Amino acid sequence: MNTVIIGGSNTGLMNGIVLKRLGHNVRILEQNPESKRDDFAAGITTHPIFEEFMERHDRTAESWSIHSPGVQFLDKAAAVTRHLNKALQMTSWGVIYHHLRANFDGFSSNFCPNPPEPEKGDGVTVFDCGKRVTGLRRITSGVEITYEDLLNQKEKGTLLADIVMVANGANSALRSAIFTGVERLYAGYIIPGTDGSIVPGHRRYNWVWYHPVTAGSPELENIMTDTSGVVHRNTLPVGTMQPSEWAAYIVLASKVMCPPFAEMVQKTTQPFITAISDVSCPRATAFNGTVLIVGEALNLMRPHMALSTTQSAMQALMLEKFFKREITLSEWEKQVLHYGCVGALKTNAFGSFFLYGYLSSAGWLVKLASSVLGSLPPFSWLSDMAEVGSTVQK
Repeated sequence: MNTVIIGGSNTGLMNGIVLKRLGHNVRILEQNPESKRDDFAAGITTHPIFEEFMERHDRTAESWSIHSPGVQFLDKAAAVTRHLNKALQMTSWGVIYHHLRANFDGFSSNFCPNPPEPEKGDGVTVFDCGKRVTGLRRITSGVEITYEDLLNQKEKGTLLADIVMVANGANSALRSAIFTGVERLYAGYIIPGTDGSIVPGHRRYNWVWYHPVTAGSPELENIMTDTSGVVHRNTLPVGTMQPSEWAAYIVLASKVMCPPFAEMVQKTTQPFITAISDVSCPRATAFNGTVLIVGEALNLMRPHMALSTTQSAMQALMLEKFFKREITLSEWEKQVLHYGCVGALKTNAFGSFFLYGYLSSAGWLVKLASSVLGSLPPFSWLSDMAEVGSTVQK
């Protein structure tokens, strides 16, 4: 079977690796013209589902995470007030991306200098950079994909696939064209968020600061305006925040944070700013099951519980079951939609609690209880913690 995946980030790669291992031919169309990708210093905490994916499908000999024994809560004086014993694996977007690339198409990088050789029975894989998909059309023999070649003067081209997967993120115009009315909505706050070494002394210290900012306010516009005067809607690239804006947050940090955290903020000269937002698609399939929507194109989760990468791994593992005929496509869709819904409600409740207190999370918890009835307990990832103290894109 020939599959085209639109979007070459981690979601597209995970699904592509699964299909490759099952003997299917996979072509990824990625709009970015560069194979080597910056990770924007974005840290990721993984969960057991992603770790299962890596155990099953990672053929590299390189380590991809740093073990953390648990979570600590500090007061204003930096004293530990609570400790949760929960083993976590800490990594970064770039480490995961380059490990997945090594497994998908043998891409060599500083992260994985010796990618694994193809195995007997693997499908043929292609990672096609600089391709902006402009439309999908259902035809008798499959799905027709139209695209522009950004590396060749926007020359137009077409491809035919048996299955198409839309994995091009929360801003997916293709998803919006298929499911009109699905919009990415600002959630009300922002976060500042080199070679993949895990050796002490060469690792990064990743920190996140959630700060409420009113939608449409001058404060939000000022924060999202870069040094050249361009206003960004979702993400302010590293190194482009206006120094005067960042200086105000350094002062604020010294007032509201304990000294170690305030020091981290003060020593950060190039913050990575993202406006937290929500988007959820009502269906995971289209065009009579020949188009599948996955990853953040399907469901964008707030980052409080680090469930986005785990969601993509879950979808890929369920896709593997579908192609092995262990479940039907409708069962795959039902499971990925339910997982996304529960995950979004859990992380929203979690974030509201830590930002505003118990009462603010009550509404999310009620919705969560309704959704997980007979399924997952609320905050299931914390439960085992021992507490000590034809569409056309225009």
